[in-house]
Parts: sequence; C-alpha cells; structure tokens
Amino acid sequence: MQATVFSYAYDKLNDETPLFRFDVVTKAKSPVSESHYTSRGVDDFKRFEVLAVKAQDAINKGVFLPSETSFACTECPYKDRCKTWHIKKGR
Repeated sequence: MQATVFSYAYDKLNDETPLFRFDVVTKAKSPVSESHYTSRGVDDFKRFEVLAVKAQDAINKGVFLPSETSFACTECPYKDRCKTWHIKKGR
C-alpha cells in the first residue's frame, strides 16, 4: 500500500506515474543491499481511492480502532478521537 499511496500522490502532483523503488538491506553475516522496482497503474489508484473513502467514512461514523502506539500519533488529525473513543456521549 505504501508504494501505491506515494505513487498516487506523485501522479497527482506531476501527472506522471513514477517507477517506485524499495531498497532492502539484509541483516546477515554478509549484508546485501538490493533494489526492487515496482510501478502502480490506474486500477491500483482507483482501488486506493475507494479504500481511502471507505476508511474516512468509517472514521467519521466512529467505527475505528485507535492506535495509541504509532510514531505518527503526535501529528495525527484523529489523535483526540483515539484518546476519547471509549467514552460514550451522554454518560
């Protein structure tokens, strides 16, 4: 999904689908560095759009499981919802 999201954003900003590269370093006695190339297309982008809309819809309806251990929590726009999701309104 990460390559799809970054490629989608790049495509929207530059009107060009990029070739995405994952650089992998193995943790072995003799470490090896490898580059793996991939690309995404229109079908991948459409699938991502639908997933993003569904996720946002679920969040807006309060149907989400909070994650309080993510490195991104401090800048997440939903951090307040995660802190109070267990408190029912009207209690």
